[in-house]
Amino acid sequence: QKHIAIVEEDNSSASEICQTLESHGFSVTALCSTGEEILELLKTDAVDLILFGISMKGNSDGVHTADILMKTRNIPVVYMVGPSDENLLQKAHQSHPYGFVYKPFDGKVLLSAVKMALYRHDHEKKLLRNEDKYRTLYNSITDGFIRTDSTRKIIECNNAFKGSSYIYDT
Repeated sequence: QKHIAIVEEDNSSASEICQTLESHGFSVTALCSTGEEILELLKTDAVDLILFGISMKGNSDGVHTADILMKTRNIPVVYMVGPSDENLLQKAHQSHPYGFVYKPFDGKVLLSAVKMALYRHDHEKKLLRNEDKYRTLYNSITDGFIRTDSTRKIIECNNAFKGSSYIYDT
């Protein structure tokens, strides 16, 4: 079961979102109305995804707080955007969220955005694990290995090549 936090200043919208998610098997871990509340909650609780309102009460807008969480905690964020949020929308796009849901909410669209964001995040974690495996293998090979571009400029080399006395003739 995936745990989702909702950060939304409109209590009725937050309740509606919560009901929709829970009726489809998701666990809503928290309902927060400010960025500060979600930051405090995440000190003790883990979530798999955050639905984040762009316009927020408190010291910072939702985009700023969500951007911090995506970068420091690797938590996927889906922004919830109202009609009056157009000024923040450009800023929100630049933070590379996992999706957007526009108000008023449509249950099917909301569920689709949540499922897609969770799928994408899981897929990215698998890719990173595979990248780590590749790097470990690549750097543990005892033979020197280099990769060059079409002009024979070295693009990358493994640890064995770096620590050797190979002479590479360009």
